[in-house]
Amino acid sequence: MRNVIFGVLAIGLVVFYYFSTPRSNPDWIHGTWIIKTKVKDSVIENFTFNPDGTMIFGNSNGVVYNDCTYSFYSRTTIDFECSINGKKAIFPLEVSRDNSVITTTNGNIFTKDI
Repeated sequence: MRNVIFGVLAIGLVVFYYFSTPRSNPDWIHGTWIIKTKVKDSVIENFTFNPDGTMIFGNSNGVVYNDCTYSFYSRTTIDFECSINGKKAIFPLEVSRDNSVITTTNGNIFTKDI
């Protein structure tokens, strides 16, 4: 009897989580994200994510890197890969649970103006 009760509770929790989690819009990332909080010295000022999986980022020195791609490593982590000075570099970005903030590993916060 106890196993039945725990089984019903477990199924209830899964159903509750499924229906209470907002549906993700796959286009939420597309567009330009601008630095809002600079925690550490950073040269990156903005990211632009395109629907085709390419990405552009600009820095405070006016240099634009447009040979980049991005992919989701997990639900909350984006890996972007760029060719910088002939070398491949991969950078992780953390995404907030509600998809409203992207944070770099050094703590800089980027948001997208809607």
